[in-house]
Amino acid sequence: MGTLLIRAAQLEAQSGTDAMRTVQGAGDPALAADLLRKARQTASEDATEGWTEDEMRGHLLIEKFMEEHALDWNRARDGETHRQANKRSADQLRQLLWAGLKTLATLASSLRHVNNAWQLLHGLGDDEVVALLAELETERIDATIDQDQQEMEAAAAAHAAIWLAIHRPVLLNAEQCQWIIDIVIEDTDTFHQLVYSTLVMAGTGPVRAAVDRVDLLAETYDAMTEFVRAQTLTDPDDGSPRPFGVEAGEAYNDMHRALEEALDDDGDLYEQVCGILAVVGVAAELTATEVNSHLGMERYISAPHELTRELLKRAAEHAAVILSEEESDSNGSVRLSALSMIAQIAPDAAGEMTTDLPDLASDDPRDEPAARARAHQWVVDALRLVQDHSSGDGETKVAGSPDAQLVCKAIMADEEMPKWPIQRLVAAAAEATASLLQASSLSKSATQIFMRR
Repeated sequence: MGTLLIRAAQLEAQSGTDAMRTVQGAGDPALAADLLRKARQTASEDATEGWTEDEMRGHLLIEKFMEEHALDWNRARDGETHRQANKRSADQLRQLLWAGLKTLATLASSLRHVNNAWQLLHGLGDDEVVALLAELETERIDATIDQDQQEMEAAAAAHAAIWLAIHRPVLLNAEQCQWIIDIVIEDTDTFHQLVYSTLVMAGTGPVRAAVDRVDLLAETYDAMTEFVRAQTLTDPDDGSPRPFGVEAGEAYNDMHRALEEALDDDGDLYEQVCGILAVVGVAAELTATEVNSHLGMERYISAPHELTRELLKRAAEHAAVILSEEESDSNGSVRLSALSMIAQIAPDAAGEMTTDLPDLASDDPRDEPAARARAHQWVVDALRLVQDHSSGDGETKVAGSPDAQLVCKAIMADEEMPKWPIQRLVAAAAEATASLLQASSLSKSATQIFMRR
């Protein structure tokens, strides 16, 4: 650690990035501040006690720092029991490491763009082996990030397509939606998983009726009929309890196999996907009718918006998203990405979709203020982007519903947003944001605005 601190302090001096404070984090701030001061002072000297090598100077830096602050974690003290010594040693080592990490992060702030430890080490030295490892690890991480982004995009497109199929089927069939279907076709496995969850939640009765009503390709119809046959074994549409056992277990596998056949790569995938989306849309509509044997029953779907709310609640899980790198909120990322896609197609649809976001119906008192702040930021960012791309001093065009216009004008006038119920406010803000972008031919920027965390 000492060597890294010396080299980081030298890098800071060379780059001219002299941070005034240590970065935040655990540990004693005063301890980290003192180590930062000592590391800078040591690195500014030509030698330390006659030593010029970074390794030895770093060793002396840490030794003196430990001595001054009585951080003798690696030494035994007279009169201590074994348990007492272990506890003190662990506590002191933790203090030292936190001080070192915070100091290193402060000194190496010019390397904040690196995405792995080998890159950081390479930036603090000139070792050929480290350089090679940094290159290999960076290539691996970049490939992983690309793969994760593709998986998230596929999940978002599948959610956007299914939401439109349920609530705006006319839009889904329009030319401006074709790019979403194209993304879905690129990864039908993700679409398969989400369709499976959707149809299972919709229930056998609505799905059976939808398959019979929709004009499907012959092979798609056969596959979906097999899906319904298997679904009936897991969810009888006569209202009887769901069965358990080997037969029901096999039926779930049969349902997946039926969807695989319905999305056969050798067929017309575009028509197959559109046909299945039509089934989803009709089935969702029928959940609110007597065709649904579970209508009005607790823990069952009885309305189209109930269905999309349940899907978006665990958006990544229902699409079977598996990321290589840890994502703190993959469900939230998929939701907002799907919202940004719909915003590029129809601003009013984007507003309606926000009413299905789970945090707008949360019992957590922190969620509503956060949702209001997020909605406000959407409009602020859209206004700033529109103004940046404006060619003159013309007035910003405000379009959309009366609610969307009111929210937009309030923010433009630097006034508070209306104190409406959270769902109404967020819907208006989403529509206003998408309308501003659309009016300025900036709809493709919806992703960067709605995905801003």
